Amino acid sequence: VSKPGHFNSMVVHLSLNEHDDNLLCYAAQLAKSGVVNHTHFVFVETSQARAQLQEGLDPEMQMKQSVRQAFSSIEKATYKIIKAQSRLDSLVDYVFKNKIDLVLLGHRDHCNGHNSLAQRLVMLCGCSLWTVPENFDSRIQRIIVPIDFSPISVDSLSQAVAIAAQYNVPEILAIHVYADE
Repeated sequence: VSKPGHFNSMVVHLSLNEHDDNLLCYAAQLAKSGVVNHTHFVFVETSQARAQLQEGLDPEMQMKQSVRQAFSSIEKATYKIIKAQSRLDSLVDYVFKNKIDLVLLGHRDHCNGHNSLAQRLVMLCGCSLWTVPENFDSRIQRIIVPIDFSPISVDSLSQAVAIAAQYNVPEILAIHVYADE
């Protein structure tokens, strides 16, 4: 269990394309500030993801090159290519096996695929999950925390409060969504 305002280990789920730039910039900001102790860079190579890779480039080399461009230096990092049928199953398995307490996903304004991945990961992983907007301006302006009054959401809210204090974030929004049937 991580203490408020700090995460022991974070997974950064990469796509190995131009959409990773903002995500890596944000991850670098978190690592540089000391919010994260160890970063795991993960690319899940499904048949669909493989078709979108640059021809002739080794995915692990491409991942390391992208990380080097975003991070001036990174001491504690793991690089993992997972060949699998399902991104979801592979990421959930990786999170549990490596005791990950934060998953960082990019959020594209025009693509719903990551939204459903984020929703499913939140339900299955039992750890904090942050999405980084496609066009974020490198300054945290608001933190939105989904809550359901469970111990996990209490932890999420305490993390948000600690990080808001550290970054002088002016707004935290706790949202409880329920179905009225």
